[in-house]
Amino acid sequence: MDREGTPPTLSSRRNSLSETRVPSVDRALSLLELVALSEQGLTLSDVSRKLDIPRSSAHYLIHSLVIRGYLERNPCGRGYTLGLRAANFARLPSARLLLRELCSPFLQLLAKEVGLTAQVGVLDGAEALVIDRVQAADDIRLDSWVGRHFDLHCTALGKALIAHSPPKDVEKLFEGGELPRHNHRTLRSLSGVWTQLAEIRERGYAVDDEEHELGVRCVAAPVFNYLGITVAAVSVCSSVNKFAESRIGHMGKRVLEVGREISRNLGDSPLVVLELPGPGFSPKRIRY
Repeated sequence: MDREGTPPTLSSRRNSLSETRVPSVDRALSLLELVALSEQGLTLSDVSRKLDIPRSSAHYLIHSLVIRGYLERNPCGRGYTLGLRAANFARLPSARLLLRELCSPFLQLLAKEVGLTAQVGVLDGAEALVIDRVQAADDIRLDSWVGRHFDLHCTALGKALIAHSPPKDVEKLFEGGELPRHNHRTLRSLSGVWTQLAEIRERGYAVDDEEHELGVRCVAAPVFNYLGITVAAVSVCSSVNKFAESRIGHMGKRVLEVGREISRNLGDSPLVVLELPGPGFSPKRIRY
């Protein structure tokens, strides 16, 4: 509101946003939009002319976007086209939506069968992201929702998502910071994380025994695409009163079975390669 208590108008909001825009960011986004609309790509001269900026500025802008993978030289023609990283922005949300639609019936059946809350999550940067969730009719409401992010080191979803990742990729996820502590049961050391990841690979499922939230217990298993890359994880969770410690083994094996069922249903779809494999990755097929 202004000084007289009058709510700002849409026009005033737009003016405010216009005044706070960063020119370099604005130009980069404009360039990406222009390239996306171009059938044959844009040359340095095209960019300079269309954005009304000096050739030196256009060259610097293009060079920065090429290095980051948002633009690339057109191998079949002139100029520059959208790079793989820019294309991934358009692909990832739709891939996650398709994955959510595919997993939904499995979550519905799993939640009804075991009477616990069932979730599916994906890796989003250095966190786990919940993309679908089904709460059993008689289960308590947990502090979780679609769109919520969780730490990787202390949640069943997070640990299942990274258990089969190359060690170098896991190291990058945890570099440059301490592991957040949620309570006295939370893992605090990377050595502890490595130990648990090895155990997950051995038995097939991950466990969060009150590590993220006291009074809440979860188990999760990975979902693989046809290349053997982990693209998601499925979990069940509830209060420790309802999800007794004695049920961990049974529930772990059940989510492992569901994870394998979902993996089989993904088949050879290329849409579920949500994370591009890093250098040195060797494609393999998983025996379900």
